[in-house]
Amino acid sequence: MNAASYPSLFAAGLPALDTAVAAAGRRPILAAAFDEQIAATAPAGIRKYALVATRDQAIPPAAERFEARRAHASITEVDSPHAIAAAGPEAVVDVIHRATH
Repeated sequence: MNAASYPSLFAAGLPALDTAVAAAGRRPILAAAFDEQIAATAPAGIRKYALVATRDQAIPPAAERFEARRAHASITEVDSPHAIAAAGPEAVVDVIHRATH
């Protein structure tokens, strides 16, 4: 991914300076990441939570929902681009609070 595509793919709607700083720190993903095997998953008895960024241009929201349902996670949808922690920190904190109670 090049820095020019970062704003539209990951950070749509975030301040330009924040987006530029985040884009400068991005590194390409290693191809090996797509072949890496999962050693273990969380035990079935542990509650799982997922945030779905409904304006995500990097991972389709439908794919995020599919993965969350497959994990039997409690799903929270947020009107956000991929950079959900920067665009919707309140939603992230809310899910963390729900998970700890």
